Amino acid sequence: MKSGNVTVKILSYLMILSTFGLYGQEAGYIEYLSGMVNVQHKGEVSELLPEDIGYSVFEYDLISTGSDGLVELALDGVGSSGTKLTIHENTVFTVESGGRREYPDTRLKILKGSIGLRVTKLLHGSSLSVQTETASMGVRGTSFNIATGPDGSVLVVCSEGKVSCTGYKGDEYFAEPGTGVEKLPADDMGTIAVEKGTEEAYMASWVATRKEVFKSGAPIFVKAYWNQWKNIRGLYNSAYEKLIQKSALMQQYGLKALESGFQTTGDMVKVKTEVSAEVIEIRKFFSLYEQVFYRLSELEEYHRNGIGVVQLDKKTSSEAFFTDFRRKYDDYLRELAVTRYLMRMYLYINRAAGSLGHEGLIEDFFSDDPFGEGKPSGNPF
Repeated sequence: MKSGNVTVKILSYLMILSTFGLYGQEAGYIEYLSGMVNVQHKGEVSELLPEDIGYSVFEYDLISTGSDGLVELALDGVGSSGTKLTIHENTVFTVESGGRREYPDTRLKILKGSIGLRVTKLLHGSSLSVQTETASMGVRGTSFNIATGPDGSVLVVCSEGKVSCTGYKGDEYFAEPGTGVEKLPADDMGTIAVEKGTEEAYMASWVATRKEVFKSGAPIFVKAYWNQWKNIRGLYNSAYEKLIQKSALMQQYGLKALESGFQTTGDMVKVKTEVSAEVIEIRKFFSLYEQVFYRLSELEEYHRNGIGVVQLDKKTSSEAFFTDFRRKYDDYLRELAVTRYLMRMYLYINRAAGSLGHEGLIEDFFSDDPFGEGKPSGNPF
């Protein structure tokens, strides 16, 4: 693992106490990687190198790949056995889990890019789903690929088995050999014909097409996401500063809960009560904020090539905005990594206080609809 320009260390009072040796439930391990691959783990952002094959990935870690990046994961630790995951280039991905330890509820979340998944066996009572910005896929023994476009579109193609795909309206469609599922920005989710044996080629062509469609309307997307960023950045920053004030307490008792095997004590219940207000506040914004951040990161790459240049308002050009965004990028990334780590500590406290998995605050915190009332105004989709 490489430390350097891409590595952002959490402040000293957030450093992990190495004597604990554990971080949480292992989701799996890396079997292969190449190109640029970063991981958010323990509040840090680090680059993974080829010699990191075998690296353990834990629940709520976040993996991102560059334009030449590729990762193959064996997901053997979270309710599955023999499940293989491929994270393609230009992808941001995380594993989030809940439920009881013996019956895990695992969610694989794609913030951008594409993945391939081969599920050979889920443990009895366990569940596995994949979520994107606009859809959720429920999985049983199957082999399939999911791609997202820079405009928020989604494609699911399946070469074996069956995948249930659900949109925000609750409509359900099934991807299976010969039939894919597609969600485009201006359309409802629906099925499409995909010739058997051509799934990967179809997906590659679809991704290329979505990029071209996006380029033609890039100024609209840049302006829409900038507007979302403008509205949510201050709210998230205020909530983040309040959460940081409780960081030492959350780390102390989160690691204590982990070391004890989540034994319920009066202290844990008291600490949970003491930090809940800060958790409740940041959970309102985190999912949307993180999604918008990674969309803007993607848009910034296009913008550098002259795609999506636009006057955002009377005083702000897209050039000025993205110049500032690039300058602060590492700081934004650090804040996201720290927030994920502190919420992980809260989950440990929550478990030791008598709650499990996605119950209560955790369910809402990792929701795809953090405001509880659908997508906020200004979203281009």
